[in-house]
Amino acid sequence: WKGGLGDTTLMLRYGLVKRTKDSPFSLALDAGVVLPTGKVGDKDKYLATNAFAMILGGGASWIDRDQRVDFDARYSWYAEGAHDIKPGDFALFHGHYAYALSRNFDIGVEAYYRMEQESEINGVGQDDAFSEAYAGPKIQVKVPELCYLMVGAAVLFPVYRHYDAMKLSTDARYEFSVLIAF
Repeated sequence: WKGGLGDTTLMLRYGLVKRTKDSPFSLALDAGVVLPTGKVGDKDKYLATNAFAMILGGGASWIDRDQRVDFDARYSWYAEGAHDIKPGDFALFHGHYAYALSRNFDIGVEAYYRMEQESEINGVGQDDAFSEAYAGPKIQVKVPELCYLMVGAAVLFPVYRHYDAMKLSTDARYEFSVLIAF
């Protein structure tokens, strides 16, 4: 196996309901694509599948002074890619709670549930569908003076796992994120 950059995901979020001083709620719709930018490689050792995907979803937020609750859901539909491989379509549900210790620093909890359908090779199902849920603590540093830059880190632990086939899994997942809001 040779490492490298995988496929690229681009997402757009459109705010349907914006938070106001009278209402702490916001609601948004998401749309995106997965672009096959990664190196495909050998059939048994691929980092990317060269498959396009369409993503639709949405999210809701509640913010009250120093607390924030977010919930997002999305579904991804994949086309067939290289080596006649079609990744499994999947649904993802993500929740987050944050408490602002200061203007620039949050602590919180993050959780997600992912359910993926089986993939196909040459039109034959691979019996590799799975569902899993992870949860754990999160920190976030915010720099609103700099184009509203946010940098976060989380350690997520498995709370539920079901795999149709043998699959490598982790006892903890480490997430690092960078978000720039315009």
